[in-house]
Amino acid sequence: MTFAKKLHMPLILMGGVLLGFTSMAHAQGTPVCGARQVTLSTSDGEGMNGMSHAGTVLKLDNHSRTACSLPAMPRLVFEDARHRTLKITSRAIPGMHPGPVMLPLTVLAHGSVSSEVQWVSGDVYDHSACITPAYVTLQLDNQELRAPFHGGRMCGPQDQGPTYQAGAFRRLP
Repeated sequence: MTFAKKLHMPLILMGGVLLGFTSMAHAQGTPVCGARQVTLSTSDGEGMNGMSHAGTVLKLDNHSRTACSLPAMPRLVFEDARHRTLKITSRAIPGMHPGPVMLPLTVLAHGSVSSEVQWVSGDVYDHSACITPAYVTLQLDNQELRAPFHGGRMCGPQDQGPTYQAGAFRRLP
């Protein structure tokens, strides 16, 4: 295991990525986005769906008069209709593990950011496990934002379950 991996793993396991970003955001003078000032929505995946793959765009809108910050990489949890957590895990984007250090992103007052999320949607594995989430939850510091999930089913090998890849948040014009 490389030094970078040794250094990176405890941060992820302890949730320190968010804690680290929170500390950095406060140090820069921009408060962390709170669940009361931002809203989360998802697209229907138009333009992102293809052969055995699907996707959605997560959109985060700051409806307050104050800029706020959030981690550059979204941490997501998928839930069923009863809000029970589903076994769907994040998969690192090639070239992003452990990846570059990504500073928090400032969401301007009345501004918006988005992240593209993609996954396998087809029964393409020898022994597939497919799940259809009802909700997606974005974890922000010690808060959560939940939105209906319109992306359809997510599939993966039966022994691992479905996985997804989420890109970094970026500002929208």
